[in-house]
Amino acid sequence: TILQNCIDVSKYKITRKKDSIFKILFFGRLVEKKNFLMIPDIANIFKINHINDVKFLLVGPKTKRNFNKLKNKIKILKLENNVEVRDAIDSIEQKHSLFEEIDIFILPSEDEADSIAIKECLASGKPIVISKECKFKTEEKYNEFIKIIRDKSIISYYDELIKLYNNREELKFLAHKIQSYAQKNFSINLISKKLPNIYLSCIDHTLVLKNFDN
Repeated sequence: TILQNCIDVSKYKITRKKDSIFKILFFGRLVEKKNFLMIPDIANIFKINHINDVKFLLVGPKTKRNFNKLKNKIKILKLENNVEVRDAIDSIEQKHSLFEEIDIFILPSEDEADSIAIKECLASGKPIVISKECKFKTEEKYNEFIKIIRDKSIISYYDELIKLYNNREELKFLAHKIQSYAQKNFSINLISKKLPNIYLSCIDHTLVLKNFDN
């Protein structure tokens, strides 16, 4: 039996600090498989289209090599005002502060198993734009806040992000619905219900074997 990663949804807030900047968050390790170098390319499309009130935040652990790659790309594209790179965080208080600051979560990963960051952002009432390689199972009826990109096109990510940007006033009304989805689909309560049954099935299996031996 494989259980999904679950979180305590009750610990996450759905507030948003007021400011004039629309913030898009990449939250995770800055490694090749997470495709973090795509973020400046997406940000550059916003810049080309003269949309200046959008900022991308990249937050997570990184090697010096990958950090330099990212800095160089930001410098070449002249995105210093459009992309911000921050250090890794781990405490729930730091996460609350970060999630209150952002509007959308993005993860263009090339390979993902069961991302906790995706679930934390949904628990915080934030829409997500992610690659199909994230293997996040959902239903079509949740498409208004779960956007799954089926190709690897930068434009495809931009198209979904700009739709959310253009409807940013409506996002605040979606927050409770998004958190409710998180509670229903990956709350820690699901583990507390499933785990005892797994143990019971193991016990039953042992009893069956014992009776067979007798």
